Amino acid sequence: MGANFEWCDDYNTGLEEIDVQHKKFLQIINSLYELDSNSVKNPQAEKLLDELLKYARFHFQSEELLMITYEYPNLYEQKKEHEKLMNELNKIKEETKLSNGDMAKMLSFLVKWFAGHTTFLDKEMGIYISKQRSV
Repeated sequence: MGANFEWCDDYNTGLEEIDVQHKKFLQIINSLYELDSNSVKNPQAEKLLDELLKYARFHFQSEELLMITYEYPNLYEQKKEHEKLMNELNKIKEETKLSNGDMAKMLSFLVKWFAGHTTFLDKEMGIYISKQRSV
C-alpha cells in the first residue's frame, strides 16, 4: 500500500481539541500503512490496532461530551454514527486477525471513514460549537 494519508484544511473542524485528536488518528493510520507496506506479519500491527480502537473510543467520548456541553442538536445522530463506527472497527479488527494480518480492508475503511466523517459530520459540529463559544 504505502502512500501517506496527509492532513488537509478540509479536515479542520474549527475546534482545536478535536483537530488535534484527528491528527493523532492520522498518525496511527499512517503507522498502519507503513507496517502494511512492509508486507510482513508484524506483531506491532495488533498493538497499533488496539491503540486505534482505544483512541477511537476516547475521541468519540470527547466529541460527545462537547456536543452535550453545547447542546448540539444532532447529538443523537452523531452518537449512533460513533456506535456504528466502533462496531465496524471491532469487526474489521477481528477479520484482520483472521486474515493473518492483511490490513487492506482496515486501511480502506479507515481512510473512507476519516475523510467522510471528518469533513461532513464533524465539520457541522465544529461550526455549531464555534458559534456557541463566540456568543
